[in-house]
Amino acid sequence: MRGYPTACSTPAQNDMRIITNDDELRELRTEVLKLILSEHPYSCLVCDNKNKCEEDGRRKSKAGRSFGCFFCSSKETCDLRKITKYLEIDNVDYQLEYKNSSLKRNDPFIEMDPNMCILCGKCVRICNELRKNGAINFANRGHDTIVSTAFNISLIDSNCQFCGACVDICPTGAITSKNTKWFDKNSNKTASVCAFCGIGCRFNYFSQNEVLVESIPSQENYSNNKYPCVFGRFCIVPFNNGNQRLKYPLIKINNTLIPSGWIEVYNAIKENLTRFKPEEIAILASVDLSNESAYILNKFARNVLKTDNILLTAFLNNEYNEQYLRRNANIKGVLTNITFNNKKSQVDIAKEIKRGKIKALYLTERIENPEILKNIEYLILQDIYPSDDLQLADVVLPTCTFVEDSGTFTYYEQKQSFFSQAASKVGESKPDWEIFCELAKIYDISFESEFGFSSAADVTVEINKKLNDFTFHDSEILMENFNISTDSFEEKSCEFIPQHSTLESFTYRGESISNQVEDLRYIIQHRKPKTSEELSKLEKKEMMKTRFKVISNKEIAINFFQLVIEAPLIARKAKPGNFIILMKEEISERIPLTISDWDPDKGTLTLYYQEAGYSTMELTELTANDYIYSVVGPLGTDIEIKNFGTVLLAGGCYGNGAIYPIAKALKSVGNKVIVILEARNENLFYLEKEFEEISDIIVYCTSDGSKGLKGKILTGLEYINKQGINLDRAYFIGCTYMMRDASDYTKEHGNIPTFVSLNTIMIDGTGMCGCCRLTIIQDGKEITKFACIDGPIFNGHQIKWDELFSRNERFEEPEISIYQTHSCKAIEKFNTGDIDE
Repeated sequence: MRGYPTACSTPAQNDMRIITNDDELRELRTEVLKLILSEHPYSCLVCDNKNKCEEDGRRKSKAGRSFGCFFCSSKETCDLRKITKYLEIDNVDYQLEYKNSSLKRNDPFIEMDPNMCILCGKCVRICNELRKNGAINFANRGHDTIVSTAFNISLIDSNCQFCGACVDICPTGAITSKNTKWFDKNSNKTASVCAFCGIGCRFNYFSQNEVLVESIPSQENYSNNKYPCVFGRFCIVPFNNGNQRLKYPLIKINNTLIPSGWIEVYNAIKENLTRFKPEEIAILASVDLSNESAYILNKFARNVLKTDNILLTAFLNNEYNEQYLRRNANIKGVLTNITFNNKKSQVDIAKEIKRGKIKALYLTERIENPEILKNIEYLILQDIYPSDDLQLADVVLPTCTFVEDSGTFTYYEQKQSFFSQAASKVGESKPDWEIFCELAKIYDISFESEFGFSSAADVTVEINKKLNDFTFHDSEILMENFNISTDSFEEKSCEFIPQHSTLESFTYRGESISNQVEDLRYIIQHRKPKTSEELSKLEKKEMMKTRFKVISNKEIAINFFQLVIEAPLIARKAKPGNFIILMKEEISERIPLTISDWDPDKGTLTLYYQEAGYSTMELTELTANDYIYSVVGPLGTDIEIKNFGTVLLAGGCYGNGAIYPIAKALKSVGNKVIVILEARNENLFYLEKEFEEISDIIVYCTSDGSKGLKGKILTGLEYINKQGINLDRAYFIGCTYMMRDASDYTKEHGNIPTFVSLNTIMIDGTGMCGCCRLTIIQDGKEITKFACIDGPIFNGHQIKWDELFSRNERFEEPEISIYQTHSCKAIEKFNTGDIDE
């Protein structure tokens, strides 16, 4: 065949000789990939120091725009990175044509960075051809082509169903999960299922320190045409990790629920239930119970409580099909599991509760109408979240979600599926089956052997034995074995179960999923028809006025911002090297930022910051005439400014703005000022004109060679050294790796006095919290210092760098989880009253 036919679309023929890899094809592929890279940030891919970054175990910076591998959430899974390595590309001959498109980050669940897109079309095809939603497609032509919605409207205003298929198929990180994208891709992975509905989609759950951080559809998912919905893809993690989860058993004493131990709770239940006749006790079994838990609950009711009053909170249907359950899944096919030989219908038991014939009720799922419970003399509630039923309960038993337990579910096709524990239990919560077993043994010691299960797997074994190794595939056999009534209830025939079929109606253990998932709640509220009055309430709320007004806040380079604020008192006292600690809002994190410039007459401060996490992302939202809640400063020790001779100042990333006032001050007293500016690409430099005005020599270093020398800080230092320039003093401000490498170099090359500025984690700025603690080694002795009061400038040759690296990594987990929770644990405790103002 002529030319180079594509392997994916060329049919094989007899006697066809196929060549898939030779020098000519490899050269062609390499050139095509270089052209693709010319519109994709490729600096880290061709950097001479990339292996050293890997060896150092360098952390990813949680930047807004991804401009390099260590600023990209998809670093470990990036197909482009893998192909570049396979083709051994270490240089791109084409200048980077960075599109500089705005980030699309205002939609729920999904964030889009058009600058990372290589226009492969995978997301467009999966959305249009497989998911049949047609929410996105190619827009514009030529160099301006992007993947977008119609007329570039937001996803939430389009036909997007937020299934996440585009996120999972994107090869570069152009489309990401905004709340979970920074999780460690090397976290523990557990294959399991989703139990939010009756379809049974399979997922891989990722956990860090036994805390769930992400749920990604499994390649072995054969349900729902292999694609999950918004609930499984995006809602499992925030729902499971909600800060309102019930964590401890509660007993009502003097009309107040107080935390208690499990044994005390079990004894209280035994003492109270023995006051009632079996026919006065009823059990409401949640449809979300596992097979094992439902089986044990059945045994507990029949053998221990001797009651037949057991009912499910879902309709029993003997008609099953393989159609999409979609929003009906929660009603028609949801987790019927092990069912019970009921002599009374749900309606009959509800009537008996109203008439006072049922006096004690054991709920494993709250009911929507708490009025029914007012006739109950003794109420046991087994739940995962607080509800209106909570205050009516006499005992509250915290239980686990399906992510924190293991066992089996039977899904809408009556197929059994195993699920595995992927995260640790919350507080002192326990699996349902374990609670039932322990309660039975406390109730009567003679049940020790009958309920002596040590795991859910032991219960599964007993179930299979009783059913002659039956695997739940045939609903009629299941019903025959258990003598279940096969009556099908009509919709709306029972007041226990609401019959809505909207996103709002999806529940787990009676808790609306949207209650715990902010982005899902936003979708529901946004897509509801609204009156003009309701629309006016959605307008931006006026910020509380403070002394710290925002004059301007603009992006001056990719991910780098210049923030100018009014702070007259601080502006009058600021000196080179000082910093401030600001809080955007009352519940925001305290962020230390170097004062780069100040105007005592106008009373303004100029600050430069890099978006590198959730708190700095919040700062990017500030606009002119907004107000900042709190600004404290000037903080930090003064830098000695005098004529030392020849002084080198080097900045990297956010450090460029920090070294500028020092360089300016040193130049003003007669020093020869040499400046090295380091960046991955020329698009990341800022303040170039200002530095050129105050520098005698300025050296640019870029990872990809786009401006100045190709290399990083060591390349610049080698260049200065080869020029035969003798340095009397050196200042380095940038990432910790850069400052360490530079300090090591100056120590080995003449022991040049070297100073670095440490932007460590700070909270109070007074040294009391200890978060900014570091160790310096002076005359062979280790001395503890605090960056906020003893620094931030320290002798770079004395710092114990290894300890500093480890301390900076201490808060990696909360730095990632805040993208889900949008708040820190201290704020949560403050809001709940656990911490006094």
